[in-house]
Amino acid sequence: MDRNGFCENHLYFTVVSHLAAVIDRTRTHCLRSLADAKLEAKDLNQVILVGGQTRMPAIQRGVAEFFDREPSKGVHPDEVVAIGAALHGYELVNGETRA
Repeated sequence: MDRNGFCENHLYFTVVSHLAAVIDRTRTHCLRSLADAKLEAKDLNQVILVGGQTRMPAIQRGVAEFFDREPSKGVHPDEVVAIGAALHGYELVNGETRA
């Protein structure tokens, strides 16, 4: 601990514990998505990560372990979110869906 009361070990363990919670929530979302689609992880051809936290190596490792394969790096996580938002906006404005 330094003279200001800062403890690097405490900070490290705080970050690790928060990260573990994020990884657990990610697994929960994966399980729910698979169940909703009536699929199992082995049924997927590839896994695509979207959103900012998916850039974190720990998240990528957690997803790779869950699906037993490396996530695809072929798309930019933020661009996928933006395209999805644009398509959803189109549907809301025009009252139709695009498949």
